[in-house]
Amino acid sequence: MLFTGYYPVLRWTGYLLLGMALGRLPLQQTRTGLRLLIVGALLAASAKLLSALLLGHAGGGSD
Repeated sequence: MLFTGYYPVLRWTGYLLLGMALGRLPLQQTRTGLRLLIVGALLAASAKLLSALLLGHAGGGSD
């Protein structure tokens, strides 16, 4: 159940720990929110680019 079951606990543990870490940040500060926005946008753009590169290289990208 922990690895491949209906509720894969190990796959969701990273999200849980990230949420706990973000909850410890001083979120009332504007600078913290701006940093989170920038880091999130960079991660999203990087994931999109990496996905397009890997799928295109493997022949799975859409033209």
